[in-house]
Amino acid sequence: MTVNAEKGRNCYFDLLKYLLFISVVLIHNPLPENLWGGVWTAIARCAVPTYFAISGYFSKKAGKKQLEKGINFLRIFFVMNLVWFGIYTLISYSPYKELARWAKLDVNSKNILKCLLFGSAFGNEYLWYLHAIGMVYIVVYFASQIQLNRIIYRCFPYLVLLYWIMSEGTLLVIGKSVQPFLYRNWLIEGVGFYYMGKWMREQDSQRKALSIGMLIIGSIVTVAEYRICGRVEFYFGNLLMVYGMLALGKSVHLKDNILSMIGSKHSLHLYLYSPFVAFVFTLLQMILFQTTRHQEVITVLVVLGTTWLVMQGWFMRAIEKLKIA
Repeated sequence: MTVNAEKGRNCYFDLLKYLLFISVVLIHNPLPENLWGGVWTAIARCAVPTYFAISGYFSKKAGKKQLEKGINFLRIFFVMNLVWFGIYTLISYSPYKELARWAKLDVNSKNILKCLLFGSAFGNEYLWYLHAIGMVYIVVYFASQIQLNRIIYRCFPYLVLLYWIMSEGTLLVIGKSVQPFLYRNWLIEGVGFYYMGKWMREQDSQRKALSIGMLIIGSIVTVAEYRICGRVEFYFGNLLMVYGMLALGKSVHLKDNILSMIGSKHSLHLYLYSPFVAFVFTLLQMILFQTTRHQEVITVLVVLGTTWLVMQGWFMRAIEKLKIA
């Protein structure tokens, strides 16, 4: 069923998913510092936790469809991992090996275990989210089967707090940070924010002014934290932003538009294929100009290029034939 066919649908969350895609691009392709790149990236850190929370917000009774959805996400994770591993392996032997500097191409038992348990990808690091959301759906399904759902539900505030402590709290208190894969995974971040979304859905209607206030305060706090701590995976202000964005869905009702349609139908495609678009543009930049400067141009091109790509019928038909997503 298309978005337009769903009468009375509030397209706020569809538009939000598109805006979160832009935030993810700002994380992976940050603007330069002269354009407040670090600040925008810090604010954008709320994006992935919000994706998890939206999944929980719209979750239904756990059944075999959730199990199938979880297995499908894991399938996509492993397929895309192999694709990126191949790309980066080839690039690492080329004059443009700088583009593969973040890839983990060392196949050993430790890295394999991190990949299987925590989604720490051999290829492009953004793939961890696919592993995490897939594992969340599987955990929710089996927790429901053995009557543990309510117990895990009650634990979500502790998981969310633990996520912040491991990301920023330890840095503030003892000056040391924890390796991201230990908290940026299906258990701590994924399950925590998924059940936060379920909790938000059950709350009474929120006031629009309060929700907007949470967003503004969260943004200000995040910027202050960035100035103090520098770059981390998650700021306390981001938590306020996640709450504010979900709460707004109870008081803001939007009609369908082109961006909400893209967010509804292609949020996963935007997430999956924007790194490929970024890779192509960056590679072309290095080949033609022998530089990786002017990152702001790449950032804009990634947003526009990926948006255009997922709207092309020929591209989506090709992806469908490949059975990737």
